[in-house]
Amino acid sequence: MDIPKKEGINYETIKKLDGTGLEVKYTHQVSSEETGEVFTIETKVKSTEPIHQDLQDHFVRLKAILLRNHGYDNLAKKHYEKLLDSIEVTGVLLSGSEESEGCLINGKRTTRTGNVIALNSERIRFDAEDYGFEQDLQETCAKIETEAYKFIFEHKVGVLVLFP
Repeated sequence: MDIPKKEGINYETIKKLDGTGLEVKYTHQVSSEETGEVFTIETKVKSTEPIHQDLQDHFVRLKAILLRNHGYDNLAKKHYEKLLDSIEVTGVLLSGSEESEGCLINGKRTTRTGNVIALNSERIRFDAEDYGFEQDLQETCAKIETEAYKFIFEHKVGVLVLFP
């Protein structure tokens, strides 16, 4: 199988697996050498290899954006930090064309009682200025896409720590 060019991949979902690993769904186009016909290939890759810290750091960066999307950015610093610590971003769902590209951030929050609840953003368009963080979100998603490419095609993975 030929490795698709990074620029030719259209990512749909990039999400962390429970425990360790990554699941990535993407499409890319290939053309027939015989007929020149162009085909779109949809691929879903699921790996339990640990993700690299660079990719993890980009997911962590989205935690603050997820909280701001829910209106929690005006809390007192002590409460905000505590809430931020209780959240884990688990993935991004990317959609739209060039004119309407955007994403939905998937996450979960662990409550004081230990229950885990889903915490997802609405779909946020990169070209909008509703929140003021859209450009930062777009840049972070682009970095996540780059790291996902490296994870899949260049085997850039993390180190599994057995005894932290």
